[in-house]
Amino acid sequence: MAKTKRRSKWIKRGVILALIVGVGAFFFIQQQTAARQRLIDNTKTTTIELGQIELFALASGKLTSSEETSVNVSGTLSRTLVKVGDRVTRNQRIGETRDVMGNTLAVRASRDGIITSLPSALNNAFVISNPNKFKLVVNISERDVSRLSVGQSAEIFIQSLNLTFQGEVSDIGLIGNTSLDFTTYPVTVVFDHGDEPLFLGMSASARISVSVFEDILIIPFEALIIDGTQRYVLSAEWLKETNRPQREFYVAVTTGVADIYNVQVSGENLEGLSIIVPDPSSSFPFFRR
Repeated sequence: MAKTKRRSKWIKRGVILALIVGVGAFFFIQQQTAARQRLIDNTKTTTIELGQIELFALASGKLTSSEETSVNVSGTLSRTLVKVGDRVTRNQRIGETRDVMGNTLAVRASRDGIITSLPSALNNAFVISNPNKFKLVVNISERDVSRLSVGQSAEIFIQSLNLTFQGEVSDIGLIGNTSLDFTTYPVTVVFDHGDEPLFLGMSASARISVSVFEDILIIPFEALIIDGTQRYVLSAEWLKETNRPQREFYVAVTTGVADIYNVQVSGENLEGLSIIVPDPSSSFPFFRR
């Protein structure tokens, strides 16, 4: 009788333990399924399609006036009546010279504007600039300058004001400046600033198109997987079988031209392929770099 009671007690304990294990396994599977569904729901995908990539020459500089007038000094400059930055009006006395007879002669402004340069040993003239007409001279690399042309459109960005203007290339310098075997050429961009209050000397950047590649397969940079010297994308088919290794769903690609957002890819059967674009802020191990 005692043995029967003990057996019954162990059976009850076994049943209870089995129920606990079963319930635990059920909840584990439920949590695993929910986690997998969250992964699927939160994963961004895209389709590889034909598009275009435009490459730009980017450079920065300081705003200067696009309308400058030189007032040459004849004779010996004896007195300067203005300084750089002064506003002057047409016929205003800006300096004095002495001729060979010792007579004092006035040097007068030939236009309204701002004094941007005084006579020196290199240039014996006052330079008067129009403060309402602007240009930007930037140095473009020898690789890109041959792809530019006068009259080509350009974008001007003023950092301090967060403003962008449309302009055009007005001049391409033919003589380069070489430093450490790297040569750049001065390219002048003019633009209309409208009613925006710009000032000479402001920092600005120019963006000029140098090449456009059309009808090429492109993907977001984030979708590119780099493994050693190989390049891959991760097929979205993996989302249907997330219990399998991602590597089994890698698709090999060859990369081409790129901008800061997209990269050209080529390979077999890529057009129309749905791929995964991981969130860069995610800790999920999409990348092997």
